[in-house]
Amino acid sequence: MIVQYRVVGRFVRSYTPFKSFPGTTLRGAFGLALRRISCKDSSSECKSCSFYRDCVYARVFESSSFVKPSARIASKSGKEGVTNPYTIEVVKVFDDKIVFNVNLFGEALKWEPVIVMAVVGMGFEGLGFDVVNAERRKFVVERIDWFDPYTSDRGILFTADTGFIKRNSKGKLSNLLEVFDRRAREIAEARVRKILFYFRTPYMLVSNGKPVYTPGFQCLIMNLARRYSLLAEYHEAGRPFSVSKARALKNLSAKVRLVSWILSRTRAVVKASIKGVKKNLGRFAKGVLVYKLPEDFWNCEDSLTILKLMLLGEYLHVGKLATAGYGDYELFFS
Repeated sequence: MIVQYRVVGRFVRSYTPFKSFPGTTLRGAFGLALRRISCKDSSSECKSCSFYRDCVYARVFESSSFVKPSARIASKSGKEGVTNPYTIEVVKVFDDKIVFNVNLFGEALKWEPVIVMAVVGMGFEGLGFDVVNAERRKFVVERIDWFDPYTSDRGILFTADTGFIKRNSKGKLSNLLEVFDRRAREIAEARVRKILFYFRTPYMLVSNGKPVYTPGFQCLIMNLARRYSLLAEYHEAGRPFSVSKARALKNLSAKVRLVSWILSRTRAVVKASIKGVKKNLGRFAKGVLVYKLPEDFWNCEDSLTILKLMLLGEYLHVGKLATAGYGDYELFFS
């Protein structure tokens, strides 16, 4: 239901460092490589293409409610707002080495060999344009390891010497949240009182149409709840929350208080297309947020669901540009 892939690569030559967080650049290269492999009709727009519902690229990278028109939780006329079944995490980009994770959710796991081909293809496409060397930053994928958060199994999926190595996957859960059931119960039994969100990458949430950098706990949880429900509805990742369940989660999370935070200054995030067209995506921040739980929090039946959502968020991320690695956090409890 969820697998994390650790990609280790090496740049083919010495390039100038990235000026900012390279998440959108990695996501763009992934999408470009996946489209080259999957697309059957490059002359048409994705959502109007007759192959849309059967195309790996469209379902993974250009996901919309057109994948499942009968769904009830579509947004923006069905053209946008559907969670894509993957995220990228930047681990290390230093000197000649690049390391990043690709997380796959739900139905995306069916296309594991295609995803691996796309990841290898990212190196051929290159990451951003290096003006000093007058070329895109190309790299060679040396190794891809896999990790299953549910079973804690891990192994090698690809090396430059052996190529793709088919793995034996065990029985799959039908609900993504149940991947985190055991860990959630262990934390709940400890009846922790404080939760710390350490954001490893820049983040921005939106509340009432405005950017929020010190979000209330309710804002975080409802963002994760919607992202999970969309994954469940469109990508075979479980069952979306009912209206009554979502309301219960909203009411309980509203009782949790933000008690302290440390923020770095916000910075603008700019996306550059393959053709060099730039788009300002807004200002993002990095920081640490600490929330205090009410004394009766663990007495409520929905507390466990909230905890599972938070644990899922360590892979799914939160807020804007989550697929590109923004809003990637680590949890600490006390």
